[in-house]
Amino acid sequence: MASNRWRQLPPGELVAIRGALHHALESHSPHVIIHTDSKSSIQALRDTQPQDNIHLLTSTLLLAQRLAARGCKITLNWVPSHVGLSGNEAADRAAKSAAALPSPTTAVLPSLSQTLLKIKSASHALSRQQHEATVALSSPSASWYAAATAYHPLPQDPSIPPHVRDRLHRLRLGFPCFEEIRQGDVDITCDHCQVTSPFALQHYLLKCKATSHLRERLPPHPQPGHPGAAAAAAAVIRSVPLATLTSTVREYHPPR
Repeated sequence: MASNRWRQLPPGELVAIRGALHHALESHSPHVIIHTDSKSSIQALRDTQPQDNIHLLTSTLLLAQRLAARGCKITLNWVPSHVGLSGNEAADRAAKSAAALPSPTTAVLPSLSQTLLKIKSASHALSRQQHEATVALSSPSASWYAAATAYHPLPQDPSIPPHVRDRLHRLRLGFPCFEEIRQGDVDITCDHCQVTSPFALQHYLLKCKATSHLRERLPPHPQPGHPGAAAAAAAVIRSVPLATLTSTVREYHPPR
């Protein structure tokens, strides 16, 4: 099974190792000794089923095979970094001076993880742009989500059971209750305080006694259904720590 370490593999270290092997191939060295402080690079070169930086890894291994076929002995040593070793400090200085060159001397294809990260970032940016355009059109659901979440995703916490995560998502999305959708403006009785309201979710966040602790440090808020009530209810979700919100919906489920 592939390890997550490939996602943190620094391609610059592999480029340096490949460059050293290429230099050895051109100089016909009988024995090549490479010192590196990148343990992940050594582990990646030893992996029989690499999942990332495949082009860089295979081209490096190909150079090593060509050297070995010529009878050259290759030794790859891991050395700890940042311990005051003169050779390590010299390598750091050389790397910094190379980074200041006006143009790159070696082209490295983007890795799979880098490509996926760019796609994910572009997708999120486009999704937010489209959502903000919907908010500008005064969409109640889009406005609720923007106010309740500030576009921050719900953290992936394995300690939160799936049914509790569903309740958190229900708050963040702010969609109406089933009876509100089916019958329109209809009074819905709160399961926790037995108060009826046609705005069940706003009542749950702004008026229900079971959730009063969520509003202790917040300014006065309008009655459910009044102007600004939806924004105030969404602000409750955004202002309360996730742990507090999680324990609340675990004990007192939001209206369905």
